[in-house]
Amino acid sequence: MALSLAYVVIGVISFIIYVKWRQSYWKRKGVPSSDADFLLGDNTKIFTNKESLGEISVKRYKKFKAQGQKHAGFYNFLQPVYFPIDTDIIKHIMQQDANYFASHATYNNPDDVLSKHLFALEGERWKDLRAKLTPAFTSGKLKMMFETLTNKTVGLENAVAKMVDKKEAFVLKEFLCNFTTDVIASCGFGIESD
Repeated sequence: MALSLAYVVIGVISFIIYVKWRQSYWKRKGVPSSDADFLLGDNTKIFTNKESLGEISVKRYKKFKAQGQKHAGFYNFLQPVYFPIDTDIIKHIMQQDANYFASHATYNNPDDVLSKHLFALEGERWKDLRAKLTPAFTSGKLKMMFETLTNKTVGLENAVAKMVDKKEAFVLKEFLCNFTTDVIASCGFGIESD
């Protein structure tokens, strides 16, 4: 009986030490971080429905930005998560170090069509799709797309203004679907539509 109790106590103490060690990763690396709650990390307010992930991210950003930090870390349970704050670091990650940041810890179901976008993919599938899409989104091409997008937005504005002037009810979703289709057709394929 005493031996079993000793094993349980040793197991619990070992588990606590392991959790504390995992949640001290950023401190060991010298990266500023908030104090993580035991086992939940920085997710306590999400689990208690006090704040959403977006609200927590904004508060985290403002807190570390006000302290003059260029980056920070937090914990998703026991998993350390890097949180860049400085725009130069973000730019460097997006342009040069993207291969090292291919895992985004998002929902990813291989059978779900909506999970097959670039941000949800990981590993080789992400690398292949990124290699195919990168030439389409150079700064020069994005500048050309911006002009097209601006012209299409003026068209949408005029169409909605006409409907408002007529004082008739209309379905905005229909206008926005047509707008999206026009933008994709113009930017992606060079097809002009009205």
